[in-house]
Amino acid sequence: MKWIFVPIIFLLPFNLHAQDDMSSSHPTKAVSNCMYKGWDISLAYFFGGPMNFSSSGADISITNLTFNKYYAPDFGIRYDYIRNDGFGFTFGGKYMFDRSLTHAKATSGGMSVTASGGNASISIALLEANVTYYLGSAYWYFGPNYSAPLLANGDGTTASGSVGGQIGLGWDWGNNISNIDFGSGRVNFEIYAQDVVFQFNNFISGSGADTVNWIGGGFKIGVNY
Repeated sequence: MKWIFVPIIFLLPFNLHAQDDMSSSHPTKAVSNCMYKGWDISLAYFFGGPMNFSSSGADISITNLTFNKYYAPDFGIRYDYIRNDGFGFTFGGKYMFDRSLTHAKATSGGMSVTASGGNASISIALLEANVTYYLGSAYWYFGPNYSAPLLANGDGTTASGSVGGQIGLGWDWGNNISNIDFGSGRVNFEIYAQDVVFQFNNFISGSGADTVNWIGGGFKIGVNY
């Protein structure tokens, strides 16, 4: 009977070694009940249409405030604590790259004028905080954001930040598509809708602060470490 036990004892170290490799292969998964716990670095595309708003201090509506492109890449970094058994949270920020203003249509008293955007351009740094909730194969998230717009060549117009919000749905590609990894990180994919709110100051000469709601949607691919 000795020949039966020898192979079993011989193979035992290999089984233990395999279990050790599996437990250490994904450090972001090591925390119990967490889908993600760590820093998420991402690239996103936000698709935002023309802006519409009314100028304060003047009976003028601004419509079709249009950019040279409705979409541009966003670079983001945030901290994720996304649990796979209920509620979690994220917080961080992203930079929405420069878009050039091309033209705007001003309407007052039934008369309309279309003006060129000149050399004006805008980029936005956006701070975000979200509550997350896991739904079995995906996670929902929603929360507020705060914008810090950077307006260049505004010709007397300045921009200031305000509070908006977003809602989105994300999937862990590391689990669902052939265990995709990037180094030691876990790949995720999200789709979202977002309202970026800011103010134009003195957009029309003599006017005050005009609140702009820039509503759109996008998608994001991130790697969590």
